Amino acid sequence: MKSWLTRLAKQILPASCRNWLKDCWRRTHLIRMLRTIQRQKSPVELDQIRRLVQFWNNVGFSALDEYLLALVDYVGQGSGPILECGSGLSTLLVAVEAQRHGRQLYSLEHHPEWGAKVQSLLTTLGLENAHLAITPLTEFDGFSWYDTRKLSLPKDFTLVICDAPPGDTPGGRFGLLPCLREHLHSDAVVLLDDYERSEEKEIAERWAREFGMTIEEHGIEKPFGLLKFIQPSLVLETSRELDQEKILASVP
Repeated sequence: MKSWLTRLAKQILPASCRNWLKDCWRRTHLIRMLRTIQRQKSPVELDQIRRLVQFWNNVGFSALDEYLLALVDYVGQGSGPILECGSGLSTLLVAVEAQRHGRQLYSLEHHPEWGAKVQSLLTTLGLENAHLAITPLTEFDGFSWYDTRKLSLPKDFTLVICDAPPGDTPGGRFGLLPCLREHLHSDAVVLLDDYERSEEKEIAERWAREFGMTIEEHGIEKPFGLLKFIQPSLVLETSRELDQEKILASVP
């Protein structure tokens, strides 16, 4: 019966109308799944995330299930405000999980139409803990980044999800640390998506050099980088070990 109706629809309805119906179907099921996750007391399941990716239908740009599951885990492990660079399915899922743990999410988006789509879904789901700022990319010294000068952002982000701006932006995602370092807690965890790309690896290495961070690679299907600031106590301890090695090496 369903296949017969599908064939009939293809014959009668123009492509634009069929696409609109498909979008409505996906949006309805996406909202239904997210509301189910909001109500349940158990952790988000991998199968649920895979279905969300299917309903979101943004192939090539949407985060994959492995990375999304990791985001949910990190949101549940900590406390404090969360910063997201770029918006999309991850915004919705992270906002739902953050709501469960009493956390606030602040997302930056430079594309007005895309941002409006995400905001519409946040409003529909009643996710008042999510704050989406649509702000343009602006030029800095050697790179471009979100213009946050007029935004009121927390000074103690403990989790940063960096999945934007796009790779063809001058400087890529490097601007996160030069522009927003003062807004990050000393214990902040930075998750850098698309770590399989050489550009992202170079950015992570530059962050590590210039801002004193450690780098770990996680994920199998679609790797992501995990960066943390080197704590002063660790730097002091390492310095003492090096000094001790020099002293011992100088002893005849």
